[in-house]
Amino acid sequence: MRYMSVDVECAATGRGHNDRAPCRIGLVNEREEVLFDTIVRVPNCFSPLTQITGLTREMIAQGIEIERALYELRKFLGPDVILVGQKIDKDINWLSLQKGIDFDRYIDISNSFRVWNARYRNWNYFSLRHEAFGLLGIRMNRSHHDPTEDAKISMRLFRQFIKPGRSTAQDAAQQLMLMRYHHQFPSFLSQERTHLIDGVCSAAFRPSECICGQPFYN
Repeated sequence: MRYMSVDVECAATGRGHNDRAPCRIGLVNEREEVLFDTIVRVPNCFSPLTQITGLTREMIAQGIEIERALYELRKFLGPDVILVGQKIDKDINWLSLQKGIDFDRYIDISNSFRVWNARYRNWNYFSLRHEAFGLLGIRMNRSHHDPTEDAKISMRLFRQFIKPGRSTAQDAAQQLMLMRYHHQFPSFLSQERTHLIDGVCSAAFRPSECICGQPFYN
């Protein structure tokens, strides 16, 4: 089997936090080599969400059609591929990838690093940025999200802590939880608390900040 990590950045097609369409796609292999990286045209682009994507409306307008992007992307995929990533089911859905054709299965690394909170009887999750800083000592996405960077970090975390035969994910998860408890993470608020950009709700993971009323991600 081949391990690969795919990541998608999206532009807004409306004001809701679920009104999104792919504007850039990145794919790396297990060695973190970039196999595919392209900007995708979004015909009904309401906002490029430049603060997150790093792309302008003009850059997106010069991208390739989504059909061509998916055709080129699928050249690297197949039923022998295991996709790895943070909340990667969202990327799979955005790209309409098909299980058994484009990939065999996927591994969501956020589930590997989650910690059960007995007091509140729910799972505590960490963002990719917190996982990268806490476990790899890397501060990522300093200016904007880069799908190739996200994919590389996801793959590195997978190789070092999750891959079958060398899994230390539970210990890593406890380390992250202790860092959170002792306030050892630097402030990511300026990067993460972007719940409203260009009049577009971006609070899909933060119900208390949502202004659009659309369904939330789990």
